[in-house]
Amino acid sequence: MGDTAKGWEGEMVCAWLERRIAAARVDQIAADRKGYSAHDDYDKAAAEEWACRAVQAAARKGDQATVAARLKDLWGKTTIRPPAPTTTAASNATSAPTSGSWRR
Repeated sequence: MGDTAKGWEGEMVCAWLERRIAAARVDQIAADRKGYSAHDDYDKAAAEEWACRAVQAAARKGDQATVAARLKDLWGKTTIRPPAPTTTAASNATSAPTSGSWRR
């Protein structure tokens, strides 16, 4: 393909995070003006802003490993895991899982 790998560009990452934070703030304002019906949109935009700000401090250090570690730390705190199974193997074979058995 001819593409060559580029090195870490911390300034570009910081600029991108700044743009995403600004866009998330605009999305929050727009959702707030729509009222209660857009509360999910507001929450998503607020979560994006929070995540970008959480990574921003690591990105300012200019070290790719620090940013990667911060992202992994955030991912580990926010990953939703399915509940542990409550049925035995024998009863599992005769019944199909119901919808909604996995919460997201």
